[in-house]
Amino acid sequence: MEKIFFIYGSDYTAITSQINEVKEQIGNSNSLTVENRVLSKLDDIELFFNQPSSLSLFQNSSLEIIDLNVRAFNHLEKQSEEFVDFIKNRSNNKFIIVILYIEKLDKATAKKISESILFKQLKTTSEFKEFNKLMPWQIDQIKEKIIKSSKNYNLNFNQEALDLYAEHIKDNLNNLEHELKTIQLYLLPNDLVNRNCINTLFKTVVNIDDLFDAVVGYRLVPVSKLNLLLDKFDSPLYIIAALQNKFRQALSVKAHMELNVGIYQISKLLGLNSYKLEKDIVKIKNVSSGFLTDIISKLSELEFKTKTGFVSDKHIIDLLLIQGVSVAR
Repeated sequence: MEKIFFIYGSDYTAITSQINEVKEQIGNSNSLTVENRVLSKLDDIELFFNQPSSLSLFQNSSLEIIDLNVRAFNHLEKQSEEFVDFIKNRSNNKFIIVILYIEKLDKATAKKISESILFKQLKTTSEFKEFNKLMPWQIDQIKEKIIKSSKNYNLNFNQEALDLYAEHIKDNLNNLEHELKTIQLYLLPNDLVNRNCINTLFKTVVNIDDLFDAVVGYRLVPVSKLNLLLDKFDSPLYIIAALQNKFRQALSVKAHMELNVGIYQISKLLGLNSYKLEKDIVKIKNVSSGFLTDIISKLSELEFKTKTGFVSDKHIIDLLLIQGVSVAR
């Protein structure tokens, strides 16, 4: 088995999946010790060369992940031989994954990287994998990706639903995994994805984001519009579950923001589309982590009361809005 892996491209979901696959190949996740090194500027590179690894040389399963951006890659190009020799020496005692993720990989950048000395040296000294985002016009490949990814959620698309969903997701494939989870949650315990399912979840005007915006006080949304959610989804429990997921994600984002983690890194750590993440950060900018935690707690209470019949389905939306107003921001 190779000790050095080089993973490159613009498809973050596929890159993350490949990293997890390599981890599984190396050994049991409980015994695997992982060290993440993010190299984004010149200072990071100097520290990387001068600071010893925190991993023990005597561990059987050690993995060092070296995460590069374009700027760091260009710096390392000037000392490519030194960098490659350095990681080759480190690979005597551990596994190495070098990642070069570029969110917007245009033709000029791709050409420059592929022709660089460092890129060529890394390819020849490692197991190389390249994962690039599919373009909207590659509809057949997009459908293949949907089918492959949907197996992870035990979903089966009929042809009509597949055609419809491919047209919907083609411009924003970063949301694929998140939306497949949404479909799975909506359909449980069933697994057949049909036209009605896609139309209901993605083709109607009102959605869970509207309710989230209203609860956090980001924008006013007419209650009459929000009540359409009850017509859109058969089960009010789905609305609560989807909103819980939104608020848990928002709490994770808020926690990283409070640690001064940048949007790019938050996007990578949480597997979120960076454009959508920027919009979500604006929404939660003026609310506290305590507010988000309290809302999650109140949603759990509301879920219990709904399941036990203490709350009428038709009052779910009103109660959700009242919960948001009653919690201190």
